[in-house]
Amino acid sequence: MPPRLSILVPVFKSEQFFPRCVESILRQTFTDFELILIDDGSPRDHPGNAAELCEEYRRSDPRVRVIRQEHRGVTAARQAGATAAAGEYIGFVDSDDWIDPDMFQVLIDAAEESGADITACGFLLSFPRRERRFSINVSRGVYDKQGLQSQIYPTMLFDPAPSPGTGFRRIPPALWSKIFKRDLLLQNLLAVEPEITFGEDAAVTYPALLQAERLCVLSGFHPYHYRVHRDSLSSRYKENYLSRILLLAAHLNEKSRAADTFDLSGQIDGNLCYFAVQACFNAALGGVSFAEQKSLMADIACRPAVSRAFERTNFTRFYPVYRFVAYCLKTGHFTPALLLTCFYPMIVRLYGQAL
Repeated sequence: MPPRLSILVPVFKSEQFFPRCVESILRQTFTDFELILIDDGSPRDHPGNAAELCEEYRRSDPRVRVIRQEHRGVTAARQAGATAAAGEYIGFVDSDDWIDPDMFQVLIDAAEESGADITACGFLLSFPRRERRFSINVSRGVYDKQGLQSQIYPTMLFDPAPSPGTGFRRIPPALWSKIFKRDLLLQNLLAVEPEITFGEDAAVTYPALLQAERLCVLSGFHPYHYRVHRDSLSSRYKENYLSRILLLAAHLNEKSRAADTFDLSGQIDGNLCYFAVQACFNAALGGVSFAEQKSLMADIACRPAVSRAFERTNFTRFYPVYRFVAYCLKTGHFTPALLLTCFYPMIVRLYGQAL
């Protein structure tokens, strides 16, 4: 018989943390699963590399399967794993994170009891010396289509007044804090084009929620440990940041129109405003001159999709720093915003993380 759950772990390098990840999965109290390790072209240039570790786990536990491919990125790895998956439900774990022993038992029990297409929980941001809870900002319970329409969809992608510890989305986009019914997941994961390299989780989660008939939310349950280290902080310059944001926005708008369930365009605009501000901070990390940063800000503000988003979005309840930069972008007052963002690299160096 096929397993009830397929757990997908894309792997590229990450040898330092990968064993803890896999061992936390294999120690789950829920045992009716297959673990699919997708080796996304990990280098084999040293002993104990990720590719070798995948093979060792495959030999040691019959529940482990390994898929190998050339390095194509996390979305392609997830697509390969999901296509091969046999489980009724699919879950994800990132290769440098780990999970509590009861995570999938609790999620599967809730999904089967409620009949939910998607079952979601909170998670822990694991810093080197502490952990911080990140919660779903909706009440614990089961939401049918009417409940989704009235209580989830209106703020799931963008909430202009975020609560501490929840971010600006009521439903975090992370795939790894959810399990999905296989067919729903496949339909939306395979629709993500390889050009989308920013917000890959959001590109799947929100279209899937629009198509879901039932959602189960386990607020207050935080079994997933998301490892925050220097490579996962937003403290490095990202190439083509604005173009990547615009690609995600276009994808979400297309899927929102196709679903014809709820108009997400206003939330997508709010999301775009937020990340347009982030693009200004990103420009400050690029090591370019003051004049070039100002030119980049003007380019951000003048993009038609961005300017429309600023016209349509009420950002008066953004966090103060974001509200100030958003106002400057909307009104064309780039110099004050530039002075603020110029201090951003110093803040990152001092505190070790992004704003």
